[in-house]
Amino acid sequence: MAWGEGGHKGPRPFGDAFVADLRAVSAADEADEAGEVLVHGAQLGPLLGRHGVDLTGEECERLNGWLTVLLRVATDGTLTDAMRAATFTERGPGHLCVRLRHAARRSAVEPWEARLGAVAHPALRDHLRMLCLAEDDARSEGGFYGGDGPWPWTGVLEAVGCSLVAGWGFGESQAGTAVVRLPDQPEAR
Repeated sequence: MAWGEGGHKGPRPFGDAFVADLRAVSAADEADEAGEVLVHGAQLGPLLGRHGVDLTGEECERLNGWLTVLLRVATDGTLTDAMRAATFTERGPGHLCVRLRHAARRSAVEPWEARLGAVAHPALRDHLRMLCLAEDDARSEGGFYGGDGPWPWTGVLEAVGCSLVAGWGFGESQAGTAVVRLPDQPEAR
């Protein structure tokens, strides 16, 4: 990361000892040319504890805007269950988002608006419509569907051996959800 007193991200939030330990536990063979490293949560948690770093603390407030965090949601391993988790429909009809201030009045981009007409349940149709907005319409509410095409975090997925099946973005690519194919390695499960 381009941290530094004069850098665009402000003063460095961590000391040299933390950075050295971070690089030592990095899952990538070496930092990429931008200096970014990849660390799995199992290594990051103990590292933060050893150095007394609280990511919820005030001193880390600016840092949190620059972290990319991939969370793996436990599913039963089926594509159906992964899609339920990625589209936030796994909790059932009582938890569908059907009334967002602006997104509920917007149509989904084609071909999704026409395809959503086949969904018989009105609340489910509205909930899914919220996830199929145009990218510009999803800047403040809702999401845009990117399929298996470019997704803001594709590089991170590839670095851990995953491949994108379907992805959604929210805001100005500040957050996203995806269905991914995990690598065929026991430690990735």
